[in-house]
Amino acid sequence: MSRSLAAFIVLLVVNTSPARALQTVSLGARASTLGVGPDVSVSWNDWLIFHGSASLLALRVDLTPVSRLADHLTVGLALPKAFYTAGAAVEGSIFRFGAGVLYKHKDPRLEFVLGDGAGIDIGYGRYTALEVSDLTATLRSDAWAPYVVAGMGKHNAPGLDVFMDIGVAFLTDAELVLVAEGESALLRSLRFRENLGIEQGRFRKDLGNVVHYWPIISFGIRYGLGGR
Repeated sequence: MSRSLAAFIVLLVVNTSPARALQTVSLGARASTLGVGPDVSVSWNDWLIFHGSASLLALRVDLTPVSRLADHLTVGLALPKAFYTAGAAVEGSIFRFGAGVLYKHKDPRLEFVLGDGAGIDIGYGRYTALEVSDLTATLRSDAWAPYVVAGMGKHNAPGLDVFMDIGVAFLTDAELVLVAEGESALLRSLRFRENLGIEQGRFRKDLGNVVHYWPIISFGIRYGLGGR
């Protein structure tokens, strides 16, 4: 994708509305559970907003301190290299409600890394760091997903403002896939592949319906140009 959907939304609204003076074009940035990147919104009137964003800074969050894992075992959440969103929102005096579509480049994943002396249970087997160096759980789903959000902060007014959004993206055809790296002969063995399949099933059962949803929590700052 050569340009973000945020830029596409602005061009679409402007080019299809030559007879109407847009109230406000807001340029800003946001940090969220999707990453960090630019945010653009265009007000159609006093209550209807078109918006788009691009999260171009991939993040890796260290979950080790809250995971209660064994010693020398770390886990991190790696976000895709890019998320793009485009949608519309109805904005009142305080709250804003919106919906749109999300596009993600690659899939989010959990990465378990075994340090020296670490061990990990996979299925009915236990493996050392010399046998399995790391284990990756990838949440695979369609690249496109619808989302809904509710938020606070004005997008249809000129000047500087802050905003926040809370919502969820609905992932379709989501599945969890476990991949291990380590000693090649062990990874090819039937016993290990069976254990990996058992562990994947357990992981999927523990997550339940969570695999079908991606939380959207974001905070941002924007500056509105134009308006009345």
